[in-house]
Amino acid sequence: MKQKASPADVPVYLFKQGNNFESQRFFGAHFENVGETEGVMFRVWAPRAKAVSVVGDFNSWIPSATPMKNIDPQGGIWERFVPGIRQFDIYKYCVTTPADELVFKADPYAFHAETRPANCSKVYALEDCYNWTDDAWQKRAAARDPLDRPMNIYEMHAGSWRTYPDGNPFDYRALARELVPYLTDMGYTHVELMPLMEYPFDGSWGYQVTGYFAPTSRYGTPADFKAFVDEMKAQDIHLIPIIDAGVKIEDGYDIYEEGKAKGYFCKQEDGKEFVGAVWPGWTHFPDVLNPEAREWFGSKYEILTSQGIEGFWNDMNEPAIFYSEKGEKELRDMVDAYAEDKSRGTYGITEKLQHLSNDPEDYRSFYHKVKGERVRHDKVHNLFGYNMTRAAGEAFEKIAPDKRILMFSRASYIGMHRYGGIWTGDNKSWWSHLLLNLKMMPSLNMCGFLYAGADLGGFGADATADLVLRWTALGVFTPLMRNHSALGTREQESYRFGSAEDFRHVIGVRYRLVPYLYSEYMKAALQDDMYFKPLAFVYPEDTRARTVEDQLMLGNEIMIAPVYTQNADGRCVYLPEEMMFVKFMPDGSIHEEILEKGHHYVEVALNEVPLFIRKGKCIPVADVAESVSRIREDSIQYVGYEGASYELYEDDGVSRI
Repeated sequence: MKQKASPADVPVYLFKQGNNFESQRFFGAHFENVGETEGVMFRVWAPRAKAVSVVGDFNSWIPSATPMKNIDPQGGIWERFVPGIRQFDIYKYCVTTPADELVFKADPYAFHAETRPANCSKVYALEDCYNWTDDAWQKRAAARDPLDRPMNIYEMHAGSWRTYPDGNPFDYRALARELVPYLTDMGYTHVELMPLMEYPFDGSWGYQVTGYFAPTSRYGTPADFKAFVDEMKAQDIHLIPIIDAGVKIEDGYDIYEEGKAKGYFCKQEDGKEFVGAVWPGWTHFPDVLNPEAREWFGSKYEILTSQGIEGFWNDMNEPAIFYSEKGEKELRDMVDAYAEDKSRGTYGITEKLQHLSNDPEDYRSFYHKVKGERVRHDKVHNLFGYNMTRAAGEAFEKIAPDKRILMFSRASYIGMHRYGGIWTGDNKSWWSHLLLNLKMMPSLNMCGFLYAGADLGGFGADATADLVLRWTALGVFTPLMRNHSALGTREQESYRFGSAEDFRHVIGVRYRLVPYLYSEYMKAALQDDMYFKPLAFVYPEDTRARTVEDQLMLGNEIMIAPVYTQNADGRCVYLPEEMMFVKFMPDGSIHEEILEKGHHYVEVALNEVPLFIRKGKCIPVADVAESVSRIREDSIQYVGYEGASYELYEDDGVSRI
């Protein structure tokens, strides 16, 4: 007798194939009607469970009261329809292990959760919780591409950005009311939020994720979060999530369960998955050098693109390892030995602690599968970041084949530029690193990385107002422009130093120069050229130009010479030819001065942005705008030599090139 088809057949089949890119619509808790009965359908993946039941206040938390049915005995997919369930009802799954132990687990597919320290999942009708008002934004998004212009990114932690006097954080709606005016006033185009998915421990800053589909209840409901996103869109502020390389080891977490079942994680010599600690705690690393695993990992970006996310930041993808299981055990053994015999001293413990993170021995301890052969990680270490970003790039070609999606990565390798850009890593708030940033840009361009930039103001150590201002004046010209700093360092947002007007002006120059910067960027990309060039590349016969490393040609029209010395009121420059010295002044005016070929000392105040226009050339300059989309084409004027012309680049803002 032919078996009757079930509505679950297709999603189950796709899930087992690793191709159900919208599994959250099937798993979890969903309001449904069975016949004329209203209730909630619960589904969970528990392949090694002997039995599963759903428990909550509705059945007094009795494990045997509401057992679930295994609708796929080979795959371990459990299901139960429960009538009478209401919005916000709390629940968990009671799992009977092979050892007949009862384990209570929150739903990894839940859309809402209790606020810590409580940890139950909540039933929530996500689809009906909010009426979007983003039609205007959707039309604008369809008419442009996120990569068609430079960006100015603001990174923040929602819970600590601003708080009430009692220390409690703003909810999503209050955060939108306070944050949006600040972002637009300071000229930011994107906000980069530290993880907002549900997590148990405040000290993790959200990196200890327990529910990838549930915005944390610390700041309100999913409807409140949608309102926050709606307000961001209304003001042309975009969201960029951080994607780390480590996959959290947690039973019930679907990505962990899938990767383990399919053998897609890096292995130790004994065949067991390698375990390392990163932000989520104990993690496995996806074997992105394995084409099958790479395709699987890349497909997971669909979860976020389906929610309207248009850009991503791949992080910790060297991969970074805080410590391994082996390293932690060795440290514990050394501490225990010291406790028993203090005559041993602490030197060995101190030495171990200093080398616990990113220990070369750990990188020699796990393997990749490459063309059927096992390859030790330390032999291919630099390829990991490349292939993680490649996973996303190849997935985007399937997810959105006609659209360019923003991607930048911390770790990379030659060839990765075809999938995404990079930033220059965790630098320091040192003047020497400002100069190093300047010197790195043409080197990156020569390797194909046009989309690049640094953490303005430095990531580690304490920044000063003058350093951040000078660094921002360099960031005006780099395709990736963002202020990013480490936990425990001096807060270096623009408003922290009491000179917000100076920062507002410098950032505003970025928007004035966008027509030129984007034009030269795209010309370089389409013509296999460099965006930044050393002077010697343009003036090869000039012996003095060959020795200059702190000035760069940008495109075909200008030279930049940022000030990178503390307490300086300007700097010395060498001009290989006559040039026009241009300064964008804080009152909005533009200073223009012709300087002859040779050495000059030019004065540049902290709130001024300098550049030099080559003889016989000009550049387009627009009026200041609150966002890139609001730059008025009719405001563009041309600054430079009289009679010069300029080829302005434009595209449709959507199509892949």
